[in-house]
Amino acid sequence: SVGAFAFYYCANLKSVEIQGSTVLSESCFSYCSALEQVQMSNVLAIGDAVFYGCNALKAIHLPASLQNIGNEVFYDCTLLQSITVDPGNPNYAAKDNVLFNKQMTRLISAASMMGQAYSLPEGVTEILPYAFADTIVGAIEIPATVKKIGANAFANCTSLKEIVIPEGVTTLSPRMIYDYNSTSGWSIPSSVTSISTEPASFLSCPGAFYGEAGSAAETYASTDASRDFVTY
Repeated sequence: SVGAFAFYYCANLKSVEIQGSTVLSESCFSYCSALEQVQMSNVLAIGDAVFYGCNALKAIHLPASLQNIGNEVFYDCTLLQSITVDPGNPNYAAKDNVLFNKQMTRLISAASMMGQAYSLPEGVTEILPYAFADTIVGAIEIPATVKKIGANAFANCTSLKEIVIPEGVTTLSPRMIYDYNSTSGWSIPSSVTSISTEPASFLSCPGAFYGEAGSAAETYASTDASRDFVTY
């Protein structure tokens, strides 16, 4: 295996070729800011934050052997435009440069998006933690099949102009979105029964909440003296 933090902050590392049945441990290539090319074969697992901060990396291809991938793997990979998966992989799939589980019910991680809008496929039920964090996605359309949005899913999406939470979502996790200024406020559907207050689901995200009286949205708004609640 490649040990945790093995090549951490190796600023001059430009290319990596990984062969043999191996595991890439936590943050082993984090902040390799010059890393442009990664070739993997027979890699079994990729730990948390393995390519975190590799902001010269433009493309990644995941092999058929991959069995497990952690959180924040591509966080702050601001130039990452291509995520592909070997079609023989029984655990993962990619579509439109977005990584999913094989059944395409869980959205795991997205490429940078470069300011484009993105519509999640129907059938996705969960957006995993950090899925779009630090990407340059312009707008997000979430289908009604989604039930849960994970922690930090839209963290630091500074180019995000629109996100609509659809009826059907039940759980909004801690720091789901932060540092986002919604001038039109937040419409929270009645299906939402859980909104994190500590840490907050809407951290540093001003704007009124719109929802039904007695809803989780009203309860959440009542914990924030600076946030208005408007019934509809």
